[in-house]
Amino acid sequence: MEFNNNTGDCFISDKALAENFGVSESTIKREIKKLEEMGLIERDTKAVKGGKERHMKANSAKIE
Repeated sequence: MEFNNNTGDCFISDKALAENFGVSESTIKREIKKLEEMGLIERDTKAVKGGKERHMKANSAKIE
């Protein structure tokens, strides 16, 4: 929720999240997958020029 843009949308890389929380990128990937499986976030990844762009949205109804 800390990284959203007031609509629940979040555009942040695994690398940036890992640096912020002081963990590895593989830990971030694993935990994001768990949050998605729990229904706490929705995730969509699409190919863009130069790589991938991931869009995540928090499911605020489940978080509150």
